[in-house]
Amino acid sequence: RGFGGKKYDPGQEGPNRGYQMNDGGLTGLNTSKQKKKRRKSEVEPMKIEDPNSAVKLEQRAARFHKPETRQSQRLKHHISFSLNNFNASTDVADFVWDDAPIVGTCQDITKPYLRLTKAPDASQVRSVEVLKRSLNFVLNEWGRKHEYNFTCEQMKSIRQDLTVQCVRDEFAVKVYETHAKLALEAADHQEFNQCQTQLKSLYADGLPGCKYEFLAYRILYFIFTKNTTDLMNLIACLTANHHNDESIHHALAVRSAWALSNYRRFFKLYQNAPKMAGKIMDMFIERERTSAIKSIIKRYVGYFYRTAYILYSFSFIIKYNIITATFIPVFLTHGIHR
Repeated sequence: RGFGGKKYDPGQEGPNRGYQMNDGGLTGLNTSKQKKKRRKSEVEPMKIEDPNSAVKLEQRAARFHKPETRQSQRLKHHISFSLNNFNASTDVADFVWDDAPIVGTCQDITKPYLRLTKAPDASQVRSVEVLKRSLNFVLNEWGRKHEYNFTCEQMKSIRQDLTVQCVRDEFAVKVYETHAKLALEAADHQEFNQCQTQLKSLYADGLPGCKYEFLAYRILYFIFTKNTTDLMNLIACLTANHHNDESIHHALAVRSAWALSNYRRFFKLYQNAPKMAGKIMDMFIERERTSAIKSIIKRYVGYFYRTAYILYSFSFIIKYNIITATFIPVFLTHGIHR
């Protein structure tokens, strides 16, 4: 609306040409954009019919059509499985391999580890008796050559054959415990974590083994990963019998010293670690040494600290007659010079 309550009238003459009066005032002139828009609305769009449009639509729909595979066809019908004289008529979607475990017939002592991409074949899986001989052979080779790559591959192959045969007994516990300790010897924390996770499940089934020992290792592993949530949940589930165990008692002491930043006690516990606890602490001992040295520098800057005392406190194996020569390169490798 414009001034005086007028509306726009293109045929009007005089000073108010182009406007029409009304109660609200004058209405403004139509802009060029509004005129163009009105012209476009008056012109009907030209429609071009494509005689091949129906064919093109069918071709486009065919690109997104997935043909029915054999697996999808089998899911629609009941089929019969025959595994080692075991017959069961069931649906594939509801079938569980644990209901029909295979029994291996392979007699090879060593076998490369390959990830399964299809259902296991009994001729390529070793029985439990063969796996026992294979485990003894692998341990003898480890003691003789100490080749971890070969040993790890063979242990994973043994674990795979146990899994496809659904073997969960004392021998399975022995295999996983052995592989976990071998992984600690080689500082392979990934394989160790896989083994201890499976051992937790096996121990939950009531199978005998080094349950308390690996429970202590799990506590130390959570310190390595700084997983305080799972660490506190695990500690909350411990009983009085757990606290009386040497390995668990040591692991809890390490956890307390680590949480309180009591580095002096922490490194004393590292020197007196039972069984293979020291191997797990090796995974994060350098990290804690660096943190301890940084704390000393921040706290005691400007004060003289005996070099021998620091090296001894942090469990460095260095003779006193060469301290001056080895002090600088040892600490520079940990970024203390920055």
